[in-house]
Amino acid sequence: MADPTSYVIKPVVDIILKSTTKLIREEFSRVHGIKKVIKDLESKLTSIQSVVEDAENKQVNEPHLKDWLRKLQNAASDAEDILDAFTTEAYLWKQRQKEHKFPTTLSISRTSYKRDAAHKIEKILERFNRIAKEKEAFHLNIKVNGGDIVSPNYTGYFVDKSGVVGREDDKERIMHVLLSNEFDKERDVSVIPIIGMGGLGKTTLAQLLFNDERVNEHFEAKMWVCVIVQFDLTRILKEMIQFHSKMKLDDSSTSDLQSRLLEYMVGQCFLLVLDDVWTEDYLKWEPLKDLLKQGAKGSRVLVTSRITKVKDIIGTQPPHLLGYLPGEECWSLFAKTAFQGVSLSSQRQEVLEDIGREIVRKCKGLPLAVKAIGGLLRGCVDDVNKWRKIQSSEIWEIEEENSGYDKPKILAILKLSYDHLPSHLKRCFSYCSLFPKAYIFHKEELVKLWLAQRFIQAREQEKEEETGIKYFDELFVRSFFQVSVIDNKEIFNMHDLIHDLALSISSPSCCLINDNEPYNF
Repeated sequence: MADPTSYVIKPVVDIILKSTTKLIREEFSRVHGIKKVIKDLESKLTSIQSVVEDAENKQVNEPHLKDWLRKLQNAASDAEDILDAFTTEAYLWKQRQKEHKFPTTLSISRTSYKRDAAHKIEKILERFNRIAKEKEAFHLNIKVNGGDIVSPNYTGYFVDKSGVVGREDDKERIMHVLLSNEFDKERDVSVIPIIGMGGLGKTTLAQLLFNDERVNEHFEAKMWVCVIVQFDLTRILKEMIQFHSKMKLDDSSTSDLQSRLLEYMVGQCFLLVLDDVWTEDYLKWEPLKDLLKQGAKGSRVLVTSRITKVKDIIGTQPPHLLGYLPGEECWSLFAKTAFQGVSLSSQRQEVLEDIGREIVRKCKGLPLAVKAIGGLLRGCVDDVNKWRKIQSSEIWEIEEENSGYDKPKILAILKLSYDHLPSHLKRCFSYCSLFPKAYIFHKEELVKLWLAQRFIQAREQEKEEETGIKYFDELFVRSFFQVSVIDNKEIFNMHDLIHDLALSISSPSCCLINDNEPYNF
């Protein structure tokens, strides 16, 4: 996979060009010689900006180009810091003007500051001059226009069955175990593991079962907990209780939580879903298992996991081993994603279908990969060359080389979808690596965070918040975010493999520290 060190470069250069040169003109235009310096800076930034995308794509096989991108990243980040200081100084000065405070010492100080700032701008220009000269050795292709935002046209959400293709046989086999009394245990709760590699759709299958009307009628209580990496009993108990109650449990001890949950569960026929279980430690599972025994006969626990050993530690029923999605079902999923709401001529349909089927074949039955690539090509039905470029990408060769291990295989495919994002969306997505795995967020919340980081570049006659919503929706339709509905409100998160992708992209510039242990990817 490509070294991701340059994920911040293009957007930072964009920001410097579109936002801060105007500020410099307004605030420092009277400083001797500054106009020429600014003009030269804009010229160098424009020449660099035009080749960054090609450099990012080629750095995999060219170590010297990778080093050049590192230099550019450092220079761009330093320039952004200096320009942030300009913004703050300009704001403070305007505030002082409003208060009519003009002491002589302040005027002298401001004049001195402007000269110092102009000197720093000249130093920045010198750095970009050197970097611009070095780029000539790489013979990079120039790209004049950036990617456009594709208008999303989605209607189905997380609970909409129309967004799911296949898995009917898998669903009915597990449904039989959930509802039939032949699988009841006298002294134990029945635990059904769904085991499979990442990206196969284990969580989606569990959600289909969890929301089925037959399940709603059969069980008196339902609970859903996303476990993720650490099998934290206290957190699991809190989430089980809070699934039905809004009570605050921050200061509750584990024993208090066990008592509260016991009161609720005794005599209840329940269904508990433990999504994404990683633990291989039987001792961590045992206390929860003892508690679950207090439920009524017929209660069930549905567990999803990539770890085969989980079936031996937790499972009381034979595991359901989830396989790859069959070829035709993969194609149906791809077509739903890539062609939704599109009208094509029969000739164009035939050409794109031939290319699309080859791309789907290379996804090797992984629904997450199929949706990601389908989302990438959505809205690009007029660009056959882009479809062919995806079809012949070197990333498929990387995928073949790593076919023995699931994570590199799926991450290589997801990385292809990321590589073809417009630069402004790359930065917004990479920022999400700061969230913990399984972190739940609202659309408006994330847009505000992007705004605070100055990631949003609003078009004329459009508010920044509106542009930010468009950024979010575009990442959503490309399957970088997942949606769920709780209490009639949309909440979002990232699939754990998408989160791994964000971490791998941002790792040179960001570090995520977990209270318990680092996330490995």
